[in-house]
Amino acid sequence: MTDPLGQSQVLPYLIGLNKREYKLTLISFEKKSKPENNKAIIESICQENNIKWQPLNYTKIPPVISTIKDIMVLRRKVKKLFAINKFDIVHCRSYITSLVGLNLIFIQIWGVYGSAIATFIGLMYIAFSGFFLKTYKKLNTEDYKPIQWFLAITIGFIVVYCLKDLHLIGKILLSGALILFFVILFAKVRHHISFLEFFEKPDLTS
Repeated sequence: MTDPLGQSQVLPYLIGLNKREYKLTLISFEKKSKPENNKAIIESICQENNIKWQPLNYTKIPPVISTIKDIMVLRRKVKKLFAINKFDIVHCRSYITSLVGLNLIFIQIWGVYGSAIATFIGLMYIAFSGFFLKTYKKLNTEDYKPIQWFLAITIGFIVVYCLKDLHLIGKILLSGALILFFVILFAKVRHHISFLEFFEKPDLTS
């Protein structure tokens, strides 16, 4: 909300909804680099319009891991607020936050199993969607076999879920077998992977 986009688009329609007597809770990720007076201004606007603002710290380093961390933080915050307020409507303003909204829907239908499924879908989307972007394909010539990895992880998830009631010894053996499988699979494609290149930002100026 401390960015221009939040102030020009998000806050105006929330203020309009408040005038129609909707009770609103706003959760946003804010950059630490923003001045404190920006945050104070947003807090003042929200208080004047009965909007409960819940700012969270935005992180971007390291790539991917920071996004997953932010999703987990958001998920815990939403779950806590939902337990208190039982929202009738949840609006998510981006595909990343919609993963948490999907989680809420699944929980209402399938309980804790729905939460597990929604989390799995969200993390798989984050992990694999980038491989199919046109920009990524232009910048990268290596084949990391995302479809094969996607199928392997999905099959592993299904197998583990179906065997969730297995005896403890069986679970340990199954976990060992899955770890061995992924180690072998990783060994076959390790020459394609450079961890240093993974954390480097591509040069888009050329």
